[in-house]
Order: sequence, then C-alpha cells, then structure tokens
Amino acid sequence: RLQPFHTPKILNAFYVWSNPVENDAPMHVIHRLGKLWSKLESRHLSEDGMVDHAAIRDDELYWKFETEVCELQAISLDDTDDAAKTAFVINVYNLMIKYAFCKMGIPATSSNRSSFFDNVSINLGGGIFSFNDLEHGILRANTRHPYQLTTRFGSRDSRKRLSLEKLDCRVHFALNCGAKSCPPVKKYTAEAIEDEFELAAMAFCEGGNVVIDVDGCQLHLNKILQWYMADFAASKDDLPQKILQYLRGEKKETLNKLIQQGNVSVQFLEYDWSSDDINFATFEKSDLSDKVMFLSKPPREKYYLVQEKL
Repeated sequence: RLQPFHTPKILNAFYVWSNPVENDAPMHVIHRLGKLWSKLESRHLSEDGMVDHAAIRDDELYWKFETEVCELQAISLDDTDDAAKTAFVINVYNLMIKYAFCKMGIPATSSNRSSFFDNVSINLGGGIFSFNDLEHGILRANTRHPYQLTTRFGSRDSRKRLSLEKLDCRVHFALNCGAKSCPPVKKYTAEAIEDEFELAAMAFCEGGNVVIDVDGCQLHLNKILQWYMADFAASKDDLPQKILQYLRGEKKETLNKLIQQGNVSVQFLEYDWSSDDINFATFEKSDLSDKVMFLSKPPREKYYLVQEKL
C-alpha cells in the first residue's frame, strides 16, 4: 500500500513492499535500480552534462523508481559473505545519495551535511540505515566516525551483525557522497571486488587527488586521506609510502625519489563540496521534522498511476 508521507527520514518508504523478492536479490535488485536511475538522469541532462533535479521529479519514470526502490525493504543480507556485502552496500550508498539529493535536497553547510548523513535513511531488509550507518557501521567494520565519539552500532544493536569483519581502506576510493571531490561512481560486484578496489584506488590516485610538488618536496592529497588517515596509515608521515602502492609509472617513480630523500611534506587539498546538479533544492535539518517527504509532491494522477500498477 502507499504511505508516501509517513516516514520523512526513510527514502524508500513510498510503498510498503509486499511482493515476492527476486531470487537473485539483493545484487540484482540494486543493479536494476541503478539502471533505472541512470535512464532517468540521461533523460534530464543539461547541455554541459548537469543533472536537472526538477525535471527528474516531474518525470513519470521517477515515480516508477519511487515504487521499485521499496523492494529493498524485503532483501536480506544475512546469508551474504563480506565480498557480496561490500559490493552491495557500496552500490546502495552511491545510488541512494543521488536519489536523496533529488528527493530531499543537497546540504550546503557543515551542520546540514552532518544531519543529512546521520539521519536520511534507507530501509534494507527491515533495518533502517543512515548513510553514516552504511559507511561506518557496515563498510568500515563498525569503526568510529572520525568526528564522533561512539561507533554506529552498539553491542546490542541487531544491525551490528552486518558489519564487515575487516576494514579495507580502499573503500574510500569507491564511495561517492555526491561532491565533486569524491571518487567517481562505478559498479561493484562480489566476484571481482578485489580487482575493482585496486582499479578504483589507482584511478583515484592517478588523478588530481594526489599531486606531487617536486620543487617544494610536497605531496598534496585529497582531504579524504586526512579525515580517514587512521584507515590508511599510523601517521601523516606514513601516508606517502601508503599512497605509493597505488601509483604507477613516472608519478610513482617521482614520489619514490622524494620518499628516499626523506623530506616529503604532506599537505591536504581543499574539498569541493559542489555537485553536478542544477535546479536542486537545499537540504535543511528542519526538513526532517516537517514531514516533507517530497520536494515536489506528485500530482493526483501520478498517485493513481502508481496505485494502478501496484
């Protein structure tokens, strides 16, 4: 049944899912949803490749997505190994960020970003997970957020059973929080997650996220490496050696020479929080308490269309 305004914090609560889940769920479900969202975006790109949020929300295909994304309510991760869980949760995170930006708006301040990632949530198999729950609770093996005092899942939290056994720092090269300074969105699979992580790490470090200033003996790194330094190395001074393993060719040789000289200074680049979106709303913390489920409520005929298809 439809329940579009009941739970403003939960993205996929437009419909209570009661249909059978596909046999090869959950990975097939998220891949199908990803294709549907990609089709939506491709229909509403500006000439310079920006995604038009207002146009997406006015598209009937958006309301099809609103319905089908609710299938995530019925999937189960209990019988999945860590490779499958890792790939699935990364794909969910990256897709739902795009959906949340369109549906809830884009946070523009540090305070609103904190509220967004802590509170905007997804129903996965009946469990409610914020974006921070997915990242820090599951993917970072329930490791404490660098700017919070406690872990996401306490000892009695039933969601803790889904936490990965081990933190792999390369997950930071796969997650996209919607900002331009984030790694690009790619599709991850259980079968090839190790190779996909390695390729993502090399692609991230080969670009402008790792800049070597030979004359100044400086290594400039994406801010992600500062925020999550403990995931990569024991100290700031150990970061150059860690990054070296993800570089190739001349860039690797250049950094290796600086390391051998023993005088590399690590600096961090400014983080670009802007996005490739236009005609978007700005997310405010108050949106979560005002029970504003949609920035643009669907016309009555679209409710009828969805109801008929259900």
